[in-house]
Amino acid sequence: MKKVIIRDQYWDSLKFILINFIVLEHTIALNAPNGSFNCTLHNLIPTFALPLFVFVSGRFSHIKDREKYKKGILKIVETYLFFQFIWQLIHLACGKDLNWNFFIRFFISPSWTLWYLVSIVWWRILILLLSEEVLKERPFMILASSFLISILGGLIPFNACFSLQRTMAYIPFFFMGYYSTNLDVRAYVKNVPIFMPFIVFAVMFLFFYFCLNFNLSYVMQCKVSYWSMPEMSIVQKILSRCSLLFLATLMSLMVMRIVPRNQIIAKYGTITLFFYMYHTFLVKLFQFGEKYGFIPKSEWILIIYAFLIMIILILLSRCKFFNLILNPVSNYIYRKGFK
Repeated sequence: MKKVIIRDQYWDSLKFILINFIVLEHTIALNAPNGSFNCTLHNLIPTFALPLFVFVSGRFSHIKDREKYKKGILKIVETYLFFQFIWQLIHLACGKDLNWNFFIRFFISPSWTLWYLVSIVWWRILILLLSEEVLKERPFMILASSFLISILGGLIPFNACFSLQRTMAYIPFFFMGYYSTNLDVRAYVKNVPIFMPFIVFAVMFLFFYFCLNFNLSYVMQCKVSYWSMPEMSIVQKILSRCSLLFLATLMSLMVMRIVPRNQIIAKYGTITLFFYMYHTFLVKLFQFGEKYGFIPKSEWILIIYAFLIMIILILLSRCKFFNLILNPVSNYIYRKGFK
């Protein structure tokens, strides 16, 4: 008899809420001038949406079957390469020159949101390489090392190359998620008073709006090394990374406190990869429509566009074709009956 895996609806509910925030952040980034409401959201959302997604990825990255685990990594690589190829075709169609630099970027520089797939591959390979004994018996050493890598990784002069900067920056959240598997996280966060998350979010929003209301994406999203931020000293850069790690942990806990376990939204939380891979095409489509005047362009209407994008994605998720091409090679092999 086939074993039925019962999913925890809380984590799927959390994933669906997070993907909504990520879609919102990418959409409002189309028009988020300094000093605006959208600029504040653009800076604030990455403090919890990205770290929490990494946390959830770590929580469900334990090796139960080594061969299936390796196949899972290969499927992520397959998805990455396919969509990387699609984005390069789009870049060519938009006027990019076909030269050696183009081919080099294809292999070493993930397009836009594809960095996350590359980072997951790095993190999961690391789990494969670390011995089971080390993972089980030295969690504090690994967690401490991951924070050290995150803070000092910015000193390594890599930016988009193989997503190494973001891989190093977010690795503490991956391992915190990894070691949370045997913990009832929800029971812990329930100790936080229900009103506290709303107070924290209000305070942080006001702080970003009045004090840091300019484009901080390179700092908040850890896109580049410290050397790409010449306006700050090394000490300031290291302190900013430490502050981000603290803020991201705090904001993530607040989000986990107020996320409900809901059967309806949990259903769509099981397909967040679908939303993640396809929402960028719709964001670009709206950007194209705005650029050429086909649709209105304003700061506030972008929030409506983000909502429409999620509605369209939910409808598209029912189409078998779009699901199949997430892993075109694997699905073809499966349909042909090969192992």
